[in-house]
Amino acid sequence: KYPMGYFSAEYSYIINAPVRNFLRVGYKHIIEIPVFEYIAPGLNGFTNFKGFNGISPEVSLGLFRAFNAFTVYTRYRFNAMPGQKGSEFHEFSIGLYTNFFSLNF
Repeated sequence: KYPMGYFSAEYSYIINAPVRNFLRVGYKHIIEIPVFEYIAPGLNGFTNFKGFNGISPEVSLGLFRAFNAFTVYTRYRFNAMPGQKGSEFHEFSIGLYTNFFSLNF
């Protein structure tokens, strides 16, 4: 039903934050679980292309499938710039996952 994992490229816009725009590249590992669809730990690198660069471990929980093409998920992500104290911030989000457009190997 789901791939074992995938590499991602994502754009994030964070409302009311000092730094709002990020490009993220990372990997998510999908583990199918009973009751919910999946749990997916992941690790990303991020940048705003203006010197705000860091890493962001995350965990997503696939809640349910919609229209047999999408999975509604919720995600928690911790962001930090290594070696720069006070740069940490947290994100909670809700989104849609699909592998409709994907390159599978």
